[in-house]
Amino acid sequence: MRPQKLILSAFGPFAEETVIDFTRFKDGIFLISGETGAGKTTIFDGICFALYGEPSGSYRKQDMLRSDFAKDETETKVVFLFSHRKKQYKIERNPSYMRKSKRGDKMTRQSPYAVLYQEDEIVTTGSQQVTAQMEEILGMDRMQYQQISMIAQGEFLKLLYAKGKERSEIFRKIFGTWYLYEFQEKIKRRHLSCKYEYENLGNTLLEQEDNIFVSKDAEEYEEYTRYLKQKHQIVEFMDVVKRYQYRKQQEYENFQKQKETQEELYQKQRIVFSQITEKRQKIKDIKEEIKELIVQEKENKAEQRAIKKEYDHIQKELPKLHKNELRFQELQKQIKQYKELEALEKKRNL
Repeated sequence: MRPQKLILSAFGPFAEETVIDFTRFKDGIFLISGETGAGKTTIFDGICFALYGEPSGSYRKQDMLRSDFAKDETETKVVFLFSHRKKQYKIERNPSYMRKSKRGDKMTRQSPYAVLYQEDEIVTTGSQQVTAQMEEILGMDRMQYQQISMIAQGEFLKLLYAKGKERSEIFRKIFGTWYLYEFQEKIKRRHLSCKYEYENLGNTLLEQEDNIFVSKDAEEYEEYTRYLKQKHQIVEFMDVVKRYQYRKQQEYENFQKQKETQEELYQKQRIVFSQITEKRQKIKDIKEEIKELIVQEKENKAEQRAIKKEYDHIQKELPKLHKNELRFQELQKQIKQYKELEALEKKRNL
């Protein structure tokens, strides 16, 4: 980050608007000097306040930033223009302070507010939002920026006396290596987790080895006894057990295949047996039907013989029946004639 312009208004010892143009110093190092109380540290306070909403010193608070010499109508604010990674930024920020009310003589509190511009376009607004955005842009928070970039009184020495962990965090943010640190810490945590799981698994396996059985006639039995209960040879032991289990699994799968083949053959034989049984039953039913037909045929033949006999008898009786029929007809004629005579007799008697 390279500062370009700082505007302080009613800020610290600066009662009126004060402009500091850093672009006048093109190259090299420049020195800010002055008597005690002249406002040297206030310049650093203004820059730090513009960036993070807090002054550079840990003993100065926001409500202490308004100048005691400022007029009531003068607004306390800081405007900071700077460049960072070939981009131009501007921050306008005012602290929280007590000011005279616009209506009456009462005092009211001015709320803190901030606006961040990039190339004359508003990036974000709000005190906390601007602070968060600047931490992201610069890659460091206020404390780290203060230790690295600010030569405010004796607090520059904090970087020199910072503990190794704190100093590492500062440099990680400066050089953008925080993601490598997070990756390293993640690997460490994963390593410890895996180590813990491995040890627990090893202890569990040692406890469970008594429940792992390899038959004496197995080809792996010699290696099994060699590595049994050997804590540092659990991998070898498990390899033997896996080979044994794999071989047994293959045997079991072969047995299952044979079993499936036998079951398939058995099902086919059941189907054939069922078909044979059905055909046998059909043959039996046909035989019974034939027997019934034979019996029925015999009965039909006997019935035919009886009918033939009856027919022959009727044929013999036909002449007699014919004579009887003629006699019956003759009798009917005589009865008719008799009825006619009887009717005539009745008429005559009348």
